[in-house]
Amino acid sequence: MIPEDSRRFIKMSIWVERFWLLALLAGIAFSGYQISSKGWENERTTLLLPAIAGIWWFFRRSFRKRLERSQVHHD
Repeated sequence: MIPEDSRRFIKMSIWVERFWLLALLAGIAFSGYQISSKGWENERTTLLLPAIAGIWWFFRRSFRKRLERSQVHHD
């Protein structure tokens, strides 16, 4: 059984993970719009936002998975 504090921390991690996934999707949509309307040469740097959000999403997801695995092994 996972202690209550750990369960709360995992829930919070899921919400943060979802935030970064939403930021990633919004960044991709924004970048796609900007690139399609103003051209690749002028707007290619807008891809930095979704790249950073994607890195953070991957980091948070990995962190949560590791936390869940460690909780299972401590039961």
